[in-house]
Amino acid sequence: MSRFHQLWIVDAELEIRNPAPTDRPDTDALGTSDHSCGGRIYEALLRYASEETSPYPAQVVRDDDCWLQLTFPVWAPTRFAALAAGATVLAEACARAEADTAVVRLAAGESVDELHDYRGRVHVMERAAT
Repeated sequence: MSRFHQLWIVDAELEIRNPAPTDRPDTDALGTSDHSCGGRIYEALLRYASEETSPYPAQVVRDDDCWLQLTFPVWAPTRFAALAAGATVLAEACARAEADTAVVRLAAGESVDELHDYRGRVHVMERAAT
């Protein structure tokens, strides 16, 4: 196994079984904490953030708080090690947030562009299959 570690970007999609959309603040309430399930997971991931990892983590949450997409960095020697590290970090963040997850999909890439291209190919395959 390689001893060299590099920064990998992990992209995670989560289905949330215990959503809390009513705990999300109004968009007018600047500086108010987001206590929705997605917001709590994001806050837990921020514990791992540093200046070196800016602008990550990033998130997209569906309005009903039942689906969440997160992008965050991990240090690892290989892509599979990055997936393992990402799964570990995400599991801890979900536990801290008291999130009950259903389906989880993870991808790891050397860059956001690589992940974006992959996501585009997956969407094309999904459309072709229906």
